[in-house]
Amino acid sequence: MDLIFGGMFVFITASPFVYIEHFGISPLHYAWLFALNIGGIMGVSFLKVHFVGLLGSLRLLGFGVLVVAGSGLACCSAPALRWEVCRHWCCAYCGLSV
Repeated sequence: MDLIFGGMFVFITASPFVYIEHFGISPLHYAWLFALNIGGIMGVSFLKVHFVGLLGSLRLLGFGVLVVAGSGLACCSAPALRWEVCRHWCCAYCGLSV
């Protein structure tokens, strides 16, 4: 769980530089993108409460671990496979310079 939160804080820290400097997005557009991201996090948190009651906490935790592991694998393999869209997303999410 610590790595998941660490990744979230890396995104929060590195995303202004990546979006504004690397992608050339204006600071106003970045603010809207960041607000959309935070809204998504809040929305998923509200949905989580429903799914814990429906599926149980262990099953939901297992699903979450699989999603995070798959995302991490995609981030690590994107530069090697030259996935252009994923490469930029990994740069923003993982704080990598590719």
